[in-house]
Amino acid sequence: MKKKSTPRSSAVLTVAAVVLSALGSGLAGASAATAATAASSAGWCNGKTYDTFPSGAKGYVPTYNGKWNCTMSRGASGEHVEVLQRTLKDCYNQRITVDGQFGPATETALRYAQNMTDPMYPANIEGDGVYGPITAEYLSHYATKSGSTRCSSLHG
Repeated sequence: MKKKSTPRSSAVLTVAAVVLSALGSGLAGASAATAATAASSAGWCNGKTYDTFPSGAKGYVPTYNGKWNCTMSRGASGEHVEVLQRTLKDCYNQRITVDGQFGPATETALRYAQNMTDPMYPANIEGDGVYGPITAEYLSHYATKSGSTRCSSLHG
């Protein structure tokens, strides 16, 4: 014998179907946006590379497979985030912990650095809290050997 469906149970099933459908659409949209962002640069930062800056200074920069035109944002973690955090702390006097976790404090510190104007290299960077190729080029990176200054730009 089949169990009889009541109007209440049918309404609950209808609402559940609508909610699941909406969630599925939202997830599909988020995946497309993430894929588009990732495709717009060399890739998500996944390491660090010791490089010589145009000033002759030497230091580490976040990279994707050895190339510095990578992207990272909140949620990233690893040595590439530590390099960014060291730069934000030592070159922009931001009070953040160098822990390799790109969280709200790192995002806020990065926005601050992006919004600073360097009279020599006006970057016109949108302070969005995302580290990408333009930010990488104009940010003054922490340098380990540089003569009189400890921070230097990749902008030549």
